[in-house]
Amino acid sequence: MALVTREAIRVLDDRLTLAQVVTSLAHRQVAAVALLGDADADAVAEADARRLPLLQLPAGVPLYELEQRLSRHIAEQRAVLYSKGLELQRRLADLSTSGRGMPALLRCLAETTGRVVVLAAPDWRVVETASVGQSLPTELVAELLAHAGAKRPGPLVSTGAEVPIVRGEHGALAVLTAGLVVRSRTAGALALIGPRDEVADLDRVALARASVVCVMEMAKQDAVVEAEHRLRGDLVAELIEAVNGNEPQLLARAQHLGYDLQRPHVALVVNLEQLVSANSTDGGRTSSAPCPGDLLRLATRLMQAEQCEAPAALREDELVVFVALASPHDVQAALRLASALLADDRCGAQLAVGLGRSYPGVIGLGESYREAAQAAIIGRQLFGPGRLVTFQELGAHRLLYALRNQPELAAFHDETLGALLEYDRRNGTEFLRTLEAYFAHGANLKATADALYLHRNSLSYRLRRISEVTGYNLDDLEARFRLQLALKARPLLRAPAAGGPGLRG
Repeated sequence: MALVTREAIRVLDDRLTLAQVVTSLAHRQVAAVALLGDADADAVAEADARRLPLLQLPAGVPLYELEQRLSRHIAEQRAVLYSKGLELQRRLADLSTSGRGMPALLRCLAETTGRVVVLAAPDWRVVETASVGQSLPTELVAELLAHAGAKRPGPLVSTGAEVPIVRGEHGALAVLTAGLVVRSRTAGALALIGPRDEVADLDRVALARASVVCVMEMAKQDAVVEAEHRLRGDLVAELIEAVNGNEPQLLARAQHLGYDLQRPHVALVVNLEQLVSANSTDGGRTSSAPCPGDLLRLATRLMQAEQCEAPAALREDELVVFVALASPHDVQAALRLASALLADDRCGAQLAVGLGRSYPGVIGLGESYREAAQAAIIGRQLFGPGRLVTFQELGAHRLLYALRNQPELAAFHDETLGALLEYDRRNGTEFLRTLEAYFAHGANLKATADALYLHRNSLSYRLRRISEVTGYNLDDLEARFRLQLALKARPLLRAPAAGGPGLRG
């Protein structure tokens, strides 16, 4: 509170008006202005516009004595707030240690403050709310949170000892927000919503104390989840390496973790090499770039939403999920999971997803995994990331992939396509691309010409020249098979990830 007299203003600058003083003090965020003397209309109007209390003191009030009393009152109020904050934190800590969970913490905070309490995700989506005696429409809460997220300066992370509380106002309501940071990871935000003119210091103190306990609760939940992930990861590793004889033990372990492996399952493998590489290139994960652990949590939530518990784990540069099926041939649950992961706007375009086939028994899960992992790797090399490839659709690429490191396959490719590649390089032609399009469209001249935006006569000329350069008659089935096989082998030989130095050109 600023204590002001007319005489003091004149001493500073006789041209200075009370309205200007009010404006300056409002910019410095004082709580109120107490004036010894009369307030003119301009000063009152400015104070009203700034929503700054302007108090007129009775004549003769000793300002020094008033200052002492105010200081003492403020110190007493701070002590009261500190005591109430500690008491709230103790109650919340008791709830957390007794295992009551986050909902109980939010309810306790709502009962103490009388405000609407909101737990928000890092992207400011509403996760959970609590209120006592009042409630707000879900749409309004979401709008207020979005407004708070847009107005909050900087990230939620703070390195200071004090919990940073940010106030935002939207219409007749005020929103206080505190960031929740768990082990250097932004886990979300805690918010209090109440009438703009009523949200005050006690709410700030309560929110700061509650945020500390909420972070502890989240850390505890993370530790439980990590322990479960380790157990599930061990189970997934054993399922992949399962051999005849240990099937009963694996069934019992899986049942203890809540999985019924007697149902048909199929392996879904997400290749994370490009995602990990992108994060490493950026010098580490940013707040907007997910890490593999985020992807595992997302896959787990998606399966829970499907009411389909699935053993899932991270293995080196891949995420493995064994998805339970309604029947051996109904893979819709796995396809929905793959689609949801690929649709993630933060990392979907960097993922390569492979789907294996369903086999009977626990031993068959390992074979399904190997198929899915192969489909993910080959699919990424053939089509790039950002799509799902099933093992069935790999066709001849499955055989070629097994031969990718054999010199015979590279020699076969060079003998079949080497002359055509050299001709394209010397003359700047696109005969190899023409040949690929020709086979991709089932040797149909019209479809190929349309795809390449060529006249049919121009395409016919190119095909004749291809036959002359390669020495293969495109009307001969054996020659066409040889050319198609070499074209299918080409991306596997060219890709560095396929092993070996790869082809050049």
